[in-house]
Amino acid sequence: MTMNMNDDAVVSIAQIQELIKLSNSANFIRNNQTEAYQWINHTLGKFRYFRASKKNRTVIKTYIRSMTGYSDPQVDRLIARKKLTGTIRKRERVNGGVNGDRDNISNKSVFQLKFFGLPDIWTI
Repeated sequence: MTMNMNDDAVVSIAQIQELIKLSNSANFIRNNQTEAYQWINHTLGKFRYFRASKKNRTVIKTYIRSMTGYSDPQVDRLIARKKLTGTIRKRERVNGGVNGDRDNISNKSVFQLKFFGLPDIWTI
């Protein structure tokens, strides 16, 4: 069963605490990472996470964990990303080593010692 959560009615920390108590008996699983990131981004802004007291930040973080199913370290990383960049987005993958060409690099680090004037057969 798929459920979409509309938490627009949740506007206070006390309501979050009640939701957390109720959600202990239910498991919420995210379906889409992008939507989860958007929801976390919105929730952090909605409750002014970075201006909240330590106690309230803990409640907000617990709320995010319970609604998304993310672990505590993952939520910490996402919050840090929000603080650093101002938003939470899925990071782009960058494939490639030096100059973006991974095909020229083997699993072992191979360094040809042409610099030292040695023949091509010498590799490390």
